[in-house]
Order: sequence, then structure tokens, then C-alpha cells
Amino acid sequence: MQIGRWLCGAVAVALVGAVLVLGSGSSRAQQLQVQRQETLQAANAGPAVAGLAVDPQIEACRTAAADETGTAGPSLSFLYLMSHVDYWQKASCKRLVADFVLPSNSSSNLAGEPTSVAFDVYRYPAGGYTPINQQNCSSYAEYAFVYRKNPGQSAFQYLGSSVAHAAWTANGCRVQEPAPDALDGPYAPPAAGQATYRIAAGIKVGSAWQNAATVRCGHHLTGTDSVH
Repeated sequence: MQIGRWLCGAVAVALVGAVLVLGSGSSRAQQLQVQRQETLQAANAGPAVAGLAVDPQIEACRTAAADETGTAGPSLSFLYLMSHVDYWQKASCKRLVADFVLPSNSSSNLAGEPTSVAFDVYRYPAGGYTPINQQNCSSYAEYAFVYRKNPGQSAFQYLGSSVAHAAWTANGCRVQEPAPDALDGPYAPPAAGQATYRIAAGIKVGSAWQNAATVRCGHHLTGTDSVH
């Protein structure tokens, strides 16, 4: 699944700084500076748009306790974390909070694949899989916030957000993933120690949240689509 276009915070800050320097001197340049700054801020903030309040769920999910936790490592095929709670009824973060621990020795079980990982959100009901029908397909959406906690850090940093909608095809209901997508990374293992990636995910059909969210971590997920 996926959502939203975003820029790395460091890159956004660097670009904004450059624009501020170039923009000093004329009113037209200052106007362009403000427009560029607002564009970069909106891209970096995911669901936050210049002039509007940031989605409070971003902070709620950043500081919430994890619902599920898994650890990657050498010879990883896939790592799955599945919802076991009605996450939309929680008091604070109303998403499935899935924490993936990524040690420095993480690698794929298949030769030639990158050591970096990506993530995927998709629908997989614990009680049995039922495909989304054509009537419901157009209202299907997958949502996620992405965070990272580097070695030595005590708190998660927000990286970006992603939202993917679905369309009916000859192969059934297929998610239309945006590019770039925050979930795709790539996210490389740290040189030493371990990093933790948090995916706060939720799935909706129409106005109803689905208790069937699964988050997957793997070395060859970039650009994939999920059929539901």
C-alpha cells in the first residue's frame, strides 16, 4: 500500500535555507521564497498542509505503545505484524502500531537483494480472507504514518505518511500505489546496533475501519501492489 509525497526533513530544511538566502532582496523573490517554503513544509509534514493544523494522530501514534513488535535479522524473507485489536477504538493512536526492529546484520534470504528494507500495508483478516468486491473497491483505502528511532535515540522521529486508494481491474480490486511512497524507503540497516521503524497503519472501506490490517517488512517490496 502507500500514501502521500514527502521529503526527508533534512533535505527540506536545507532547501528552505537556500531559498531564504536567494530570496533576500526583492518583494517578488520573497513571495517565491514563501511559496517554496510552504510547498516544502507541506510535503515534509505528510498530511499537514501550510496554514492547517497537523493531524494530531501523527503525534499520538509517535508516542503510543506498540501493538505488535517484530525483529528482523540475517536471511529475512518477510516479517509480518498483524492487527489483533480493534485499533480504531483505542483512546489515543487509532491505528495498528507495528514496530520493526532492524539490527545492523539484517539481510535478505535471497542472493542479490538489497540489505535495505521497505514496508507494505495490506488487508488480511485473521478470521479468513474475503476479497473486496467491485462495489466496495472504490472506497477502499490504506493509511500509514512512518517513524524511525535510530540507535541511541529514545524517541521516534516522524518520517512521512502514505495513503493508497484502490481501483477495480480485470484482476479484481487493486491498490494504486503512489510514487514516491514513504513506506517504500529504502531504509538501510544501521552500521551498528539496531534501529526501530514504526508503521502506524489503518484500513478503511467507506467510512468503516477494518480490523484486518497487516504490515509487512521485506527487502524487495518497493513498488509492489497488493490485490485485495
